[in-house]
Amino acid sequence: MMNIEIKAITLEVIKNILSSFYVWFGLCCYGISFIIYLYILSKFEVSYIYPIIMSAGFVLLLIFSTLFLGKILTLKKIIGIAVISAGLFIITY
Repeated sequence: MMNIEIKAITLEVIKNILSSFYVWFGLCCYGISFIIYLYILSKFEVSYIYPIIMSAGFVLLLIFSTLFLGKILTLKKIIGIAVISAGLFIITY
């Protein structure tokens, strides 16, 4: 069984979180992606663009986790990307 240590949220912990580059970078990326998402939704129908954005998110997550986190790209994952890509092709044409 795993021992999990839970730390109390103190002012020091909050200060460390708020001063973290990664937290601010993540918040900026989220804000930029939200603005882009709103712009795209203003140009296209939701029923058309939502599946594209969601499936692109899965593909990008797989690519970035493989490149930056060292996750292994398996045959199942490659087949999954192919199925997602085929679905996108069907939706757009």
